[in-house]
Amino acid sequence: MIGIEHIPIHDSHRRTHLKLLQTPGLPACRKQLITRELERVEAILDKAGEART
Repeated sequence: MIGIEHIPIHDSHRRTHLKLLQTPGLPACRKQLITRELERVEAILDKAGEART
């Protein structure tokens, strides 16, 4: 269960992953891993947003 207090942590995680994806020369396998993790974080944030409305 994700509480409202966890949202800033996941938002920070999302921003970090977005920044990492901009790294020049990032190997394709690393980029794929970061993208998958980013999708998971965004799904969590979407669910949290739905729960708050």
